[in-house]
Amino acid sequence: MGKKIGHIALLFLLLSQTFLSGFSNSPEIKSAEKLEQDLISKVTLFDEEGKMMDSSHAVNKDDVVNIQFDWSYTEAVQVGETYTFAIPRELKVVREQQGSLLGTNGDIGSFQVKTDGTVALTFHDKVENRENAQGTLRIQAAFNQEILKGKDTASIEFVIQEIAHVLNVSFLADSAEENHDKTNAAPGSDREQKTEPTRVENENEANSKSNSKTAEASDITSSKATGRAQMNAGSTSEITESILTSVSLRDEDGNIIHAEENPNYRPSLGSAVGIEYTWKLENNHGYGAGSTFTFQLPEIFKVYNDLENEPLIFGGINMGTFTVKTDGTMTMVFNEEIKKHSNIEGSLKLWTEFREDWKGSVEQEIVFPIKDGDTISVPVHFQPKPGPEIDKKGIPNQAYNTESIEWTVDFNKQLKKIQNAVLRDPIQTGQRLQADSIKVYKLDVQLDGSVVQGDLMDPGEYAIEKCNGISEPWKANIQKINTLRSTNTNDHMGNSIQL
Repeated sequence: MGKKIGHIALLFLLLSQTFLSGFSNSPEIKSAEKLEQDLISKVTLFDEEGKMMDSSHAVNKDDVVNIQFDWSYTEAVQVGETYTFAIPRELKVVREQQGSLLGTNGDIGSFQVKTDGTVALTFHDKVENRENAQGTLRIQAAFNQEILKGKDTASIEFVIQEIAHVLNVSFLADSAEENHDKTNAAPGSDREQKTEPTRVENENEANSKSNSKTAEASDITSSKATGRAQMNAGSTSEITESILTSVSLRDEDGNIIHAEENPNYRPSLGSAVGIEYTWKLENNHGYGAGSTFTFQLPEIFKVYNDLENEPLIFGGINMGTFTVKTDGTMTMVFNEEIKKHSNIEGSLKLWTEFREDWKGSVEQEIVFPIKDGDTISVPVHFQPKPGPEIDKKGIPNQAYNTESIEWTVDFNKQLKKIQNAVLRDPIQTGQRLQADSIKVYKLDVQLDGSVVQGDLMDPGEYAIEKCNGISEPWKANIQKINTLRSTNTNDHMGNSIQL
């Protein structure tokens, strides 16, 4: 099933390769209380497999913690302001993170996370319908083991809209602490008490059984370790199912290239075009370091130079690279980070050109295959190659002793927008128009400037009138002009036309 796309609208955080740097130009910093009252509606903790962290299932203290903030843009938010807040001390940020703040209305601002736990959001002014914007921001963190040492549970408090929301987390037993307790247990305590054997074996028999059990335990341990290693490493393979979720086209000035979303914009062949894909890996995908996904650009795009090892970013973390070859082949190569995180998604962007030698109508449909066997079709209406606005030619009814000529007029071949157009055809002395010979057709303009005659127009869309004066015997008043062809027959060679 084909899909039409316009503005990219995503409910999840999609990070492009180009990051915004810093917040030094922000005119104002707002407090956490004001931020949460205006923006943050919910906070959730997830582990690296995408499971929610709560008291229902215990987690390890050394597990990766993904903090998800659900936000929505409100009238109280001021454009250009930077809002800051801090995560609770039970959590800590291991590395700085930054990127674009994306929501249902596209790129609405930027975020930055410091290792001291400070989160800063800045909203820029190039956002349409920002009042309805909403989305999620996911930050990677870890449990602060110094604070949580010796605790089986933790109550992590976030303040949202002046209300304290407490997230309760349960932890698995800390093996290091257990070993420490056993080592320091007092002699004669319950931990040190052992059951005496009920029978005595000779030394050789005891050693034989001991070695057998040791070998068996070693085999089991080795098998389990191998299984864990394989699980953690993931499989290095080619990803055969598409992971692409959307695509958009823009020119160098940021104009959307889409005939329905931006009908007045017509790119030319040979002009630059920015292609932005969004992609997503499903949780529990099973892929590991070295896994690749390869796809092909539509043939209408021309790649002049190879693009090598551009980063694939998610949450400020490099998930791998992508390359683009001159034949339009694009390959994404993932690293070991894709096994350490959940809800992995992002975007990749490249600049290319529309092929100058592309053939066909100026009205094109560019089809992009995406995930689940679906496609996205982007309608693009091109500007034809430069040429005359209007052409007129006549075909005589016979080579010698011509009695009549059929005149054909092709006009508005450069696809200009003309309101209340009037086509005048002055007839010289001695000429005579044959009644009811005028017909008006639509034209299909080709990319090279040539035309193909289309359907006959509805007479209700134009009117034929006789003008005063012998030099202007008829005119066509066209209510809605596209690219048209008119034909009429008279009995004299000379003729001209005016639009």
